Amino acid sequence: MKKRIISALFVMTMMVTMVMEGLPVHAQGQASNIISATERGTTFYIKKDNSLWGYGDNYFGQIGNGSKGDFVEQPYKIMDDVKSVATNLGNTFAVKHDNTLWGWGSNANSVLGNDSTRETLTPIKIMDDVNMISAYSGYAMLIQRDGSLWISGTNMPNLSSNILGEDANKRVYTQIMVDRKFKYVSATHHGAFVINENNELWGFGRNSHGVLGLGHDEEVTIPTKIMDDVEYVAGGGANTVIVRKDGSLWVIGQDTNGEVTRKMDNVLYGFTTSNGKSFFAVKRDNTLWGWGSERYFDQMMSDYNSEPRLIMSGVYFASAGVRHLIAAKTDGTLWNGGENYNGGILGKETKKTSPRYPMEKAVDNIKDAPAPWALAEVREAEFRKLVPPEMQSEYTKTVTRTEFCTLAVIMIEQANEMTVEKYIQSKGLSLPAVSPFEDINGLSERAKNDILAAYTLDIVNGTSATTFDPNNPITREQAAKMLTATATALDENTSAEVPSFADADAIANWAKPYIGYVFNAKVMTGVGNERFDPRGGYQRQQAYMTLLRLYKEIKGI
Repeated sequence: MKKRIISALFVMTMMVTMVMEGLPVHAQGQASNIISATERGTTFYIKKDNSLWGYGDNYFGQIGNGSKGDFVEQPYKIMDDVKSVATNLGNTFAVKHDNTLWGWGSNANSVLGNDSTRETLTPIKIMDDVNMISAYSGYAMLIQRDGSLWISGTNMPNLSSNILGEDANKRVYTQIMVDRKFKYVSATHHGAFVINENNELWGFGRNSHGVLGLGHDEEVTIPTKIMDDVEYVAGGGANTVIVRKDGSLWVIGQDTNGEVTRKMDNVLYGFTTSNGKSFFAVKRDNTLWGWGSERYFDQMMSDYNSEPRLIMSGVYFASAGVRHLIAAKTDGTLWNGGENYNGGILGKETKKTSPRYPMEKAVDNIKDAPAPWALAEVREAEFRKLVPPEMQSEYTKTVTRTEFCTLAVIMIEQANEMTVEKYIQSKGLSLPAVSPFEDINGLSERAKNDILAAYTLDIVNGTSATTFDPNNPITREQAAKMLTATATALDENTSAEVPSFADADAIANWAKPYIGYVFNAKVMTGVGNERFDPRGGYQRQQAYMTLLRLYKEIKGI
């Protein structure tokens, strides 16, 4: 590898010093989420009722219907109460809402972690307290709810004995890197990647074509830090796709001749097929783009297209096998396109080779889910009961003033293990007998009570003496004020120096002290390039993440 790779990585690491709270879907190299496309032509998806379905190739029994070998041409319901799905070549993994991990399929190399290589044709429970999993053919890595990292499989990237342990049985899950907590994993053929809670990217493995981004192509047996401010990582073939906190997408590996290449900006996440020949990215405006040299996608983008081309709009998640692409749209529909190899395209004649199709609608009522960068913290916030069930959807929607009041009240109740009414009484305060706000009368009783409780604790004020504007979306600087006021209501010392941002002139004077606290407490940070973006919208998933961080700060977790 050339020395310029090291210098390019150094530039990448230093470019972005501020982070954005807030940036799952799965093919090999991606972590578990609501849809997944496999390289043999199988599609999995979760519906709004939390049921997991699959169709297409079932050679290894990966659809979990008790058989193997035959195509499953119509969607088959596999199990209920599922919140995420992940796949490799012949295995499927599901994480249920109680955080139990289930798996089925070929179990080659003992990736199911049950000390066996025997196939399992129906789901079996593997482990408790699991947040997410990513698997490649031969090994799997998972993150438990406490942020610990575990690995299993007999064909994993070699690890030094002082990391894995001399007597560690690779057929069962073994914890590694015990001194750190993690939020994302990506298991690939040439390298294993993890992102820790400080947004640092670490990796180890075969490192062919320099996919680990360390400036060389020698095997790495000890987990090594690669770069800072990383939001998402995925790999396929001998390529790695990295998305940083500023929304920039980078590719390194065989496709770039070992060069670290900045490919796109304003990206939510990107990924590549398992053979590394086609690349895809979903941008922050929910457009899906693709590029690469694989002919199976020629109905969507030209063969040997080196520059990203628009495939479709309104997409919030996507996943690709070698030959087919699936996308979950913001209207709750699942679309599929590409070559119908082994039944990967729903509703088309199934045979080994078949025509290639543009993206077409396949299924309705697909489940919503947090974005990849938000997944770990949002799921933890939900597990800690900081997010009411009715708000566990529409994660990219800008949070409203009413919704934030509800979230703040719930956080206060969870932190103090008492109702907000009792907490208000303990402070020597009382709820107003009559609401001063005339525009909240049409809201639910829960919403009205939360607004008045937040108002009593000085977390939020009205927009006038008689109005609250309950449905107005909040901005980032308004979120900083409400978060700080919530901490103050919990008797936290919120005095702080105002940080220096490149867009400081755009921050309202009233907001600067509040931004100082949330920034110093690492509850809320920037959006990259030393900017805070004070007038930008604040999504539901961002609110869940920052209230979780505040909760943990107050509880000393």
